[in-house]
Amino acid sequence: MKLIILITLVFIIFVSLQFFHTIKQPHPRLIYNLKIYTMKRKISNIFTISAIITTIGFLMDGDVKEPSMTMRFTEFFAMMTMLFLAISAIYLPINSFTKKLQRVRQ
Repeated sequence: MKLIILITLVFIIFVSLQFFHTIKQPHPRLIYNLKIYTMKRKISNIFTISAIITTIGFLMDGDVKEPSMTMRFTEFFAMMTMLFLAISAIYLPINSFTKKLQRVRQ
């Protein structure tokens, strides 16, 4: 049963990586589209990192597993959402602040 869950989670992560990394970069003259592209890239990277950390944590969890598959997937996606929000809440403001400092220094 753990093998089936592991294969499913690895497949989900692989598909999400393939989907997000096929986004093509826009024409460099379009600054607005370039900003949107970089935000999509940052958000997709944060999503991928949170999915990987959640998968590792889910596999290392020593608690008794719920018998319901719905509850397992609910726990998995709830943890991934919490990690995504936590990483986003820390990374994006710090990144924005450092970019503003770079503009001020120039």
